[in-house]
Amino acid sequence: MQTTAPHKLFSFFLATTLVALMAPASGQSLADYAKQQKQQKDAQPVASASPKMYTNDDISAGGGSHAEPAATPTHGKTTDDAANKAKEDKFKQKATQVSQQIRQQKRVVRDLELQIDQLRSEMQPAGTVTANTVQYNQRQRNVQNQIERLQQKLGGERQKLEAMQESARKEGYGTAVYDPS
Repeated sequence: MQTTAPHKLFSFFLATTLVALMAPASGQSLADYAKQQKQQKDAQPVASASPKMYTNDDISAGGGSHAEPAATPTHGKTTDDAANKAKEDKFKQKATQVSQQIRQQKRVVRDLELQIDQLRSEMQPAGTVTANTVQYNQRQRNVQNQIERLQQKLGGERQKLEAMQESARKEGYGTAVYDPS
């Protein structure tokens, strides 16, 4: 069954009339309703301050100095403000500590990589020792064994670094903490 234009017009007119007739029946204008809602909202107790979200701007990567946190809304509760301030300070202090630990671990990894590179360069024959001599071959085996031990250690240190970084990410620290330069 197709609807015709007069039928659609009649349906629209009927719906509009019903809405118009029902509005005065509620006994309250929109302005009165808005005023009532505002009064109810004002009468409700003020909730505590919303949790602070830390960004990279809040935690600087440079030498332990920190940017001041953005102002949090005040609700007249000095004890809550003091508690929040204490939590922020503790968070910043731990962020600095975690960042320093990650930097130290990065230095350990970098030092091991440099040692391995240096040993690899030593595997080139020296001017006085020629290739295919017993002395040269023994030295090559010793250096290769040393490289293998350092590579194993390097793998463990890299895993430790990754675990530290993942832990910092999960705790909510920004990249300035878990991936410092």
